[in-house]
Amino acid sequence: MTTKTAKMVLILGILAVLIVSVAGCTSSTQNASSGSTSSAATAQQTPTARDYAQNYLNATIASLGKNETLTNAKIIGNETDTAQLSYAITNTTSQPVIYTTGFTTTYGLNVTRFPSVEAATQFYEQTSLGYTPYQPTLNASVYKTTTGHNPTINNESRRLNSITQASIATQQDEFVTWGIASVTSA
Repeated sequence: MTTKTAKMVLILGILAVLIVSVAGCTSSTQNASSGSTSSAATAQQTPTARDYAQNYLNATIASLGKNETLTNAKIIGNETDTAQLSYAITNTTSQPVIYTTGFTTTYGLNVTRFPSVEAATQFYEQTSLGYTPYQPTLNASVYKTTTGHNPTINNESRRLNSITQASIATQQDEFVTWGIASVTSA
């Protein structure tokens, strides 16, 4: 195998790991602390970016594979229109090319609730400019659990920044989530 071919195999392997890690947000939502299903927002209560971030994290936890463990998670938000979500997932599966003892994928994400779907779409399009559009891996249940109804818009795009880091952007109606996923040795 030539050096060029080996590098391409390595890059494709890391990209596959990032895609599989990001695709983990596809299950139903559960409350991480109590194991109970989160209630949908009522008509009297406007869902916040923090609510959305919590439901995003809950969906991620619910979708962990048998070799995956959530190693840390934190949500910081202003209770209205912005939140930061960070979490790490350790996967004990060996990656023969680079990670022989498993790997950890760390996510640093921003969540914003915009005043309108149009404002969110404009921000999403500006943020994801140059990214590759993907079939959304973020399940509509995250939005539905937060707001009580399905999203009309469910966009996702990604960009591989380096062999171990990717940028991610998603939009579900008025909520836009964007940030970085990085892979390191476990």
